[in-house]
Amino acid sequence: RADLFLVGFKLQVNVPPDALIEGAYRNLLRDKQDLAVANVGENSMRPTELLTYIITAERGVIPVARNELPETLMRL
Repeated sequence: RADLFLVGFKLQVNVPPDALIEGAYRNLLRDKQDLAVANVGENSMRPTELLTYIITAERGVIPVARNELPETLMRL
């Protein structure tokens, strides 16, 4: 629906960030998402230890601090 803005989320542990970003981008295309949020943890699922990226449909990658994610998503 044109009135929806769809954001997908992907979380993986112990994978290289570029592999996670590529997987999130493929999901974005497959599911027709407007943005994807990719989270990667290294031996941990604690929010303070996750690396977080916003992926755009144009294949842009925006690193974002976990505590700034909601505010950053609202600006996009």
